[in-house]
Amino acid sequence: MWPESGSGFEADPFSPAGMAQGEWGFIQHRGRSRYGRLVVWLALGLVAMMAVTPLVFIFARH
Repeated sequence: MWPESGSGFEADPFSPAGMAQGEWGFIQHRGRSRYGRLVVWLALGLVAMMAVTPLVFIFARH
């Protein structure tokens, strides 16, 4: 997906593409270990709870 290191087409680390590339590498590395998968699933669960909580309060008022 990303150019090979040293190819001359690397994105600047401070550009949006460079940040995405860094995050992609972090996620790929985290997803390989059992602990990393646990952290990813916990983070996804937390984000889902944060998205659903306001909806619960909106519907509970009516």
